[in-house]
Amino acid sequence: MKRLLWSVGVLSVLSLGCGTNATQDAENQTEDSTPTQGNERAIALMNGFTMAFGTAWANGDPAGIAETFAADGVRIIGGAQEAFNGRAEIAASFGEVADGGKLQNTHVEIVTTDARFVSEDLVIGCGNFQIMSEADEVLIEGKWGNTYRVEDGELRMLMESAYRSASVVDEAANANSTQELQEAWDCGTSEACAQVDANIASFVSSFNANAAEDVTLLFREDGIRSVSALPEIAIGREAILNSLQGDSSGVLSAEMTGFMEVGNNLVIAHGQWNVSGPDGSVAAFGHWGNLFETSETGALLVMESAGRYLVD
Repeated sequence: MKRLLWSVGVLSVLSLGCGTNATQDAENQTEDSTPTQGNERAIALMNGFTMAFGTAWANGDPAGIAETFAADGVRIIGGAQEAFNGRAEIAASFGEVADGGKLQNTHVEIVTTDARFVSEDLVIGCGNFQIMSEADEVLIEGKWGNTYRVEDGELRMLMESAYRSASVVDEAANANSTQELQEAWDCGTSEACAQVDANIASFVSSFNANAAEDVTLLFREDGIRSVSALPEIAIGREAILNSLQGDSSGVLSAEMTGFMEVGNNLVIAHGQWNVSGPDGSVAAFGHWGNLFETSETGALLVMESAGRYLVD
């Protein structure tokens, strides 16, 4: 395949032709969870979003896909080194589905692992995706962890954060990839932004110290961790702790490059990360697009969604 720069997360929540195994029992929510409606409502809204997104995709209509995003939406995907902000940029990023594009005449299969309200008008979801050819050949697969806003009774994508699977990587194809560093976000006088920045700094320092339990405590009790290098999505602190076990060689660095308060002490933020080896050279890099909750005691991760930049 040639470089598929557009689509690592293209399909976010689409469940075309496949079921969903999203957790539907609101009783499974922990004390830290703050949904105002049951998960059945979140799943119903997700299905409506899926239909609109899938129809525009099947029609090869980038502008139609962009209309399923909020006007102030942002798109973070593992096949691009920049964020796409607003519907015009987002439509351009979906150009490969149009006539003559590399994704023309493809379809998608998505499994939703979890969908839930996190406030009265915000829904988060996570899961896996596959982009399929007309012959049902898998072209791209990976994970997504996205945030949506309810607008006029329907979901609109507020932040897409999705990445190809990095469990098996063609290192030769990626050997010459160079990270294009973006400008770090200036928090100014925003206390919420400063809290998020502090959470990121603590994550990096604890990760580099192999302090998995300390990293886990930077998540809400019911937090979600969806990262491209792992086979499963971790939900809840126990699963997140287990996901942090194993080889953590290399030194992690991370910067915030985008930030937006979205109400109810919730913040979407995105940025870049890289891991350097013993000689200081960058061994891997990519993007993250996360949801945080701020409070008097600091920020906690509601959902981490991060992945490696990959070319084919």
